Amino acid sequence: MTIQQIACELSFPNASSFGTFFKKHTGLSPKNYRMGAE
Repeated sequence: MTIQQIACELSFPNASSFGTFFKKHTGLSPKNYRMGAE
């Protein structure tokens, strides 16, 4: 699932808005979070 798809599923207007929200709450961008999870 792409970041855009996740943003859409969670009703964010775009991936950028989701990324900003995610980073504010986790301290990591979605991409960096994924890289650490692998």
